[in-house]
Amino acid sequence: MKRVALLVAVLLVIGSLAGCGNAAREAESAFKAGFSLGAIVKANKGSLMAGSRISSGTEAGPPEPFVQRHEGMIVQVDPAHASAFMDGVRTAVEETLIRSGARILGRGGDARQVADGKPVDPTYFWFGYSEDAVYGVMHIWAVPGEGTSLTLIALITES
Repeated sequence: MKRVALLVAVLLVIGSLAGCGNAAREAESAFKAGFSLGAIVKANKGSLMAGSRISSGTEAGPPEPFVQRHEGMIVQVDPAHASAFMDGVRTAVEETLIRSGARILGRGGDARQVADGKPVDPTYFWFGYSEDAVYGVMHIWAVPGEGTSLTLIALITES
């Protein structure tokens, strides 16, 4: 009988500790939980050239004061379509924020830069947002590579 009582007590302790871990995770915004750079690139695949892409992501940091998540991807984009591709990525990120129930607090980035007297395609943008008690900032960088290679980097920081 003592073994059964001890087993039940151990299971209750394990269950309560597992429940505490889940409670800490509930502070995550729906935007951050559902965001996928891969899905956004797939939605804008009409601007991509045939070729491979590499995707990776991670999440780091304690639940307080902030948590970060990043994803990176290398895509092949015809330079003639790079601007349309980045505009599509920006629009898709904004729509994903709105659909998740987040409220956009601010936005920015280099819509069109000029280098050596010539316009340069957008290479960076951001959105600040809030969702319930969570505040966050979403950054996207596009780093041109050799030839038609374009590296996308997404970073979400929430507190």
